[in-house]
Amino acid sequence: MQLTNIIYEEHDCVAKIIMNRQKALNALSTDLLLELEDCIKRAEKNDQVVAIVITGSGDKTFSVSADVQEFKGMSTSEVKKYITLGKTVMREIRNSTKPVIALVNGVALGGDCELARACDIQIAAEHAKFGQPEVKLGIIPSWGGTQMLPQLIGFGKAKELIFTGDTIDAQEAKRLGLIDEIASKSELWGTSSKLTSKIKESSPIAVKNAKLAVNKAWELLSEPGFT
Repeated sequence: MQLTNIIYEEHDCVAKIIMNRQKALNALSTDLLLELEDCIKRAEKNDQVVAIVITGSGDKTFSVSADVQEFKGMSTSEVKKYITLGKTVMREIRNSTKPVIALVNGVALGGDCELARACDIQIAAEHAKFGQPEVKLGIIPSWGGTQMLPQLIGFGKAKELIFTGDTIDAQEAKRLGLIDEIASKSELWGTSSKLTSKIKESSPIAVKNAKLAVNKAWELLSEPGFT
């Protein structure tokens, strides 16, 4: 697949997937989702790749969820296909045998907050913000947010964020357990590189099986919204 919305690079055993729609604030259009799925599969097929990093271009947004302009023009059947596609992509990320790191370089709202959580590890910039504002658009989180968020941060807080559509900053997100690490804007990629370097020192087969075991444990606790 020719990539027009994503920059894909493989270097030093790490696949970098950079969502690149800065004019649209890296919104998750249908085309971008299809390219994201393709890139995950590329990385998965390459035995030389030991880790995957997903981020957005620029330093303002990881992504601002669905492409609202595209969404407005969709029929009911097209909306259903779009939601199904998003679920498929989240499942591909979650079930990848490689560790997937979300490098959240700015705002991550709605589907992109869910995208970050579908990854195994989340590193966020100090200025990053998170939220599930779907109710303000007359919809609900549909890519795992209603299942995963309560398990991560507690039912009460998850309901508060989902019902109000409020956003939280990186510090609050880390306190709640929504993300794993915070780094300054200038140190974001360096923090990711340190982590992937440690992963590269581990046995790829052991890492793969460890991820499968952890995912299985999660599924036993709660059936995520990826089906």
